[in-house]
Amino acid sequence: MKKNFPIFLLLLLMLVFTGCLPSYHYGYMGTEHAALLNNRDTGLTNYTGISASTGGASNEDERSTTLKLRHQINSTYKWCSFSAHADAYTGFHSVEAVEEYAGESYDYYGIAPQISTSIFYPFKAGRWGIYGSLGTFWEFGSYPDWIEKVDNDSLLILEDGEFMGKVCFGGVGILHEVIHSEDKMVSFQIGTGIPGIIHSFTSFHNRKYVISIGVSFIFDSFGSVFVNYIRKW
Repeated sequence: MKKNFPIFLLLLLMLVFTGCLPSYHYGYMGTEHAALLNNRDTGLTNYTGISASTGGASNEDERSTTLKLRHQINSTYKWCSFSAHADAYTGFHSVEAVEEYAGESYDYYGIAPQISTSIFYPFKAGRWGIYGSLGTFWEFGSYPDWIEKVDNDSLLILEDGEFMGKVCFGGVGILHEVIHSEDKMVSFQIGTGIPGIIHSFTSFHNRKYVISIGVSFIFDSFGSVFVNYIRKW
């Protein structure tokens, strides 16, 4: 036991010091899931629009703000739907938890493709169902460069270092869609996954556009609040 004591002490010190480091994730991992844009009737629909979110930082007093340009294709059938979408995004992250860089802000940008599906039971006033999504992202800019530098200096813990460029995020949940008329529908979704531990949003559909609002509770912080506006064509 005496021989092994220095090793145990070293491991204990490593654990203590590692536990004190702030944790970080890439900018896209602090945003929301894409709303599942089922059609009111069966058929194929293309959507193009924008999404804005704020919040989602790993550490207290930090914030990420993200703006996305989104294109989404949805095909709805009687009992199920399939969607594919891609985000081109940009944003910035303010740093506070790493003392040497406190008060600085860094930008990021990238692309993020995603696929999703739902299975539902239709009834007269709407549909009940379950959904799932899966995707990845590639991120660039001064913020991911800063993360890599500070991670190499052992000043932070990178939460999702192996995620970027791989199948790395997704979620599952339940949905409820209320059909009000031939061209109006309200969709409610709540689920769990990455990014976000819990996400919830409401979408308002009409013949020309969809507006979605909601929140995603992320990691140790409150999470992000987001708004999407997307048009059919």
